[in-house]
Amino acid sequence: MDNKVSVIIPVYNTVAYLAACLESVCSIMTMDIEIICVNDGSTDKSLEILTTFAQKDSRIHIISQKHQGVSIARNVGITTATGKYIQFLDSDDMLAPGALEYAVQQMNEKQLDVFYFDAQAIFESIQLEEEKRRYKTYYHRENHYQNVQAGYQLFTKWIKDGGFRPNGNLQMIRRDFLLQSGVKFIPGIVQEDNAFTAEVMLHAQRVCHVNKPLYIRRVRSGSIMTKPPAFSNAYGYFRCAMAM
Repeated sequence: MDNKVSVIIPVYNTVAYLAACLESVCSIMTMDIEIICVNDGSTDKSLEILTTFAQKDSRIHIISQKHQGVSIARNVGITTATGKYIQFLDSDDMLAPGALEYAVQQMNEKQLDVFYFDAQAIFESIQLEEEKRRYKTYYHRENHYQNVQAGYQLFTKWIKDGGFRPNGNLQMIRRDFLLQSGVKFIPGIVQEDNAFTAEVMLHAQRVCHVNKPLYIRRVRSGSIMTKPPAFSNAYGYFRCAMAM
């Protein structure tokens, strides 16, 4: 368990993308990982895909529950994890080759609570790429924050220069630290990453960031990030603001 990574994947009706997601993780053979897939009441064939992969790769652990939302699915994954480090991954996204190996190296060499990195955006269609063009560069921070510092210091810099990205997947977290902090995802809302990422930063004593796209973020139609804003978005931001 010295460098074991728990990859937590909440799964809900992503049959078209799930295989690519799992392949990006299952291809990792150079380190100790466990792949915790929380099937959040999927009604498509997502569970069948999970089962097929689990039969071939013993590192995959499937937890099935009734549909309760991504926050509870991730919290269940945190409770189940046994690794030294935790990495969140959405079931329609992918990890870049060598991502976990590089992140673990940073965590170990710098004795970090949290390691932050960037992402590359890929688009489902040319039309969507045109409509959501801001995501081409949204997950890349221009400034550098490679020096180890307290989480609140980096948080303050990111708020000032616009570098704060709340996506909970763009960070590797030391599990013992996360459990001690008591930070969890707020159930029943969207925009849940905003509070989680900010709260984790404010608890962390040692963090840093490297401008490497270790995560592959899929921009697709029908996802929370591409749907028109609704009341649920405003309510999610409100709940996150209250938590912080």
